[in-house]
Amino acid sequence: MTIFIIIFLALFIPLCWKRLDLAVLLTIAGTPLYLLRFNIIGIPLTFLEAMILISFAVWFFIHDGAKIKTIFKKTDRIPYPYRWEMLAVLIISWVAIITAGINHEALGTWKAYFFEPLLLFILIINLFSNKDGRKKIILALTVSALIVSVFAIYQKITGQFISNPFWAAAETRRVVSFFGYPNAVGLFLAPMIMLFIGRLFTKTNLKEKILFITTIITSLLAIIFAKSEGAIVGLAAAIFIFALLANKKLRLSAIILAVII
Repeated sequence: MTIFIIIFLALFIPLCWKRLDLAVLLTIAGTPLYLLRFNIIGIPLTFLEAMILISFAVWFFIHDGAKIKTIFKKTDRIPYPYRWEMLAVLIISWVAIITAGINHEALGTWKAYFFEPLLLFILIINLFSNKDGRKKIILALTVSALIVSVFAIYQKITGQFISNPFWAAAETRRVVSFFGYPNAVGLFLAPMIMLFIGRLFTKTNLKEKILFITTIITSLLAIIFAKSEGAIVGLAAAIFIFALLANKKLRLSAIILAVII
């Protein structure tokens, strides 16, 4: 596994150099790669973290990343949304680290949950700020959701690659896909299902609609096979609210269905 990680990251660096946008899309599509963990000079990292750090470093030092200093300029600044909120999150997170005693656990949490997501956000704002860019991000997430859900369906059919014997047994089977526990399937797929449903109500071509519908179906099946009840309830509530806000026809249907239920 270590050799695979080294080879992939070695190939990922020139990809960032030549096609940084494609590298970032690959990072977004590879979100579950946070499950692959390794160490560099004693510092714990995940595969996903390495991809984010490499992408940001290439953008900052080779592309136009140095312009990030213009965020807070009064004139000629790059229009970063939520720039003050970004700064507030950094300050508050550092206060939390100090409160926790500046230990390895606190720094690790800060790195994974605050610092690196912020770096990814900055990359996305610079590379995919227009409608076409947002479309590419959603398609990357679609690929990720499709792979995760198809693998979960395969586990349901075969019972393979489920490490917990109780979940693997046919009579009590709960799929986990690439994750370590069933509810992770719902946590990962449920928000994206709503994103894909929303895309179906926008101007998309036939191929994209087929891709979104296919991914929604496979993702729903994966959540059901994972028996992730929280995700199912959350999806039901989200779809109901979406129907109320979408248009009059859906609003009426949602109200009638809610009354029947």
